[in-house]
Amino acid sequence: MKELILTNLSKNKVSGKKSIALGHWINNPKINYLSYHWKNKKKLRKDYKYLNNLSEKLIIIISKRLNFINKENKTLRYWRIILCPWLYVYISTMYDRWEIINSAIKKINNFCCDYFYSEKIFRNIGVADFMKKVITNDLWNHSNFIRIIKYKKIKNIKFKKKNKSFNLRSNRKENKKSFFKKFLDNILSHISVLLNSIIIENLYISKKDYLNLCIKSKIFPGLFLNFFTSVTLYKGKTNFELRNEVFKYTSNKKDFRHFLFECLKFDFPITYLENYKTLKSEINFKGFQIKNIKKIFSTISFIDNEIFKIWLANKVENGSKFVTVPHGGCLTTKLNGFFDYFDKIADRVIQIKKSLNKKEIQMPLLKNNSNIKKSNRNKDIYIFDCEPAQYACKIQSWPFINDFQKILNNTEKLINIFPKKDHKNIFYRSMNHGKNFSEIIKKKIPTINISNLDKVTLRDILNDIKLAICMYPETVIVDLITNQIPTIIFIPNKLYSFDANSEKMIKYLKKNKIYFDDFENLKLHLNEIKYSPIEWWSSKSNQLAVVNFRKNFFKFDKNYISKWSQLLKKI
Repeated sequence: MKELILTNLSKNKVSGKKSIALGHWINNPKINYLSYHWKNKKKLRKDYKYLNNLSEKLIIIISKRLNFINKENKTLRYWRIILCPWLYVYISTMYDRWEIINSAIKKINNFCCDYFYSEKIFRNIGVADFMKKVITNDLWNHSNFIRIIKYKKIKNIKFKKKNKSFNLRSNRKENKKSFFKKFLDNILSHISVLLNSIIIENLYISKKDYLNLCIKSKIFPGLFLNFFTSVTLYKGKTNFELRNEVFKYTSNKKDFRHFLFECLKFDFPITYLENYKTLKSEINFKGFQIKNIKKIFSTISFIDNEIFKIWLANKVENGSKFVTVPHGGCLTTKLNGFFDYFDKIADRVIQIKKSLNKKEIQMPLLKNNSNIKKSNRNKDIYIFDCEPAQYACKIQSWPFINDFQKILNNTEKLINIFPKKDHKNIFYRSMNHGKNFSEIIKKKIPTINISNLDKVTLRDILNDIKLAICMYPETVIVDLITNQIPTIIFIPNKLYSFDANSEKMIKYLKKNKIYFDDFENLKLHLNEIKYSPIEWWSSKSNQLAVVNFRKNFFKFDKNYISKWSQLLKKI
């Protein structure tokens, strides 16, 4: 019988016609892969609308049931703040795996697969631990594929009884900060909440800029590094009787929605159900709610910090204004994996790019240029990359894992433009989301260097960079260009889909040879400028293009502290 390889847990060395891989997350180049369903961009756009509508229906249903269970009358916005970041990721993930199995059913017949299954792995705390599991954990994905196959009762896929016990380690990371730092953080954060009518929660800016902003705005500085945490998050038993009541499905139709409700009985985070009342009481007991806070500014915690989200939801429910602040960004893709979450929960949305609606406000970057001395003596060429997630967790206009070989091939071709004698000055820097591109590239081209994101910060290397080549459209471009590093953006066609404003800017940048989507054009340009990129970068026409790019997509102002201080007071 032919074998269907679901994940890397099946260490199967069979190749050719005897086996087929469910997807490109499986590390076996000798076997055939099924085509990925979101490779079809028309289907991607159609599914995006479906999942957006489904998410909206589910948040309404679940919020009503949670109000009933908890004897509360909280608004939809309240529950949206707490639930939606997890719910969006969850629904997109589950639908992706559902459609992967649907694709397999259409193309395979009489296959068997390894039966690896753990019910315990479906227990969740919140957004952060769930995303970590679904992106890289083979056991979670294998178990989830198994329960889809079992739910659908697929007759042409047989299970091999090969289950084994798995040692499930907690995803909880121990906080290694010193006792003094934790103590100082708690003291300053408590005072900040008690004294301030404006809370600035972790904007990911330098301590100097944060302190200057607080002084200018007459705000007591709170660090909030370890303040919104609780050991209760990781405690509590799953109450299946309660879950069966919350996730009743009224229709007998066995479809994706029915499957979703069945899975929610196991997957819904205990933070939002069993631990909800305890955590809420703990927040009140700590005195978080004493001060009449008028405005709250946050960057990421409103997505992935469960304690902060409950605190925030209660403050917004009591009249506080909530303002989201971007952690980064640059060119904007068409489909956002969090749908329109920001607009629905925030009173105002800060952007570094030009505002697109009345709720958005364009503000300058909360950072100053580093004192980088650019000259022809800078010797290193840095290639910045971001590999796709091994398993998808959001529906968006980014590359998926089926594109990984295309990205690697482009990277290899890019490096080989440079003669081997120059490889000692080439550094490859990529985020690892499961495949570990850095390791693969190093094996293929051992003469280059790998820059480790965990050990070396961008600030550490700015003075060494002669030329930067960015292969994804995010924050690193902003950081490089604001520091006047000669920068080329190389994003091959069809890897990303951009919105209309970004497409317009891309055309402009292509004319000025800053953005490339064709390898041969890039090769010609690099051969012209690779030994003296500072001259090309410093040209009048190029600098004019950079100014226009910054004006529209990442505003810069030397008086950024004053501008932000004015915003804090007036918004």
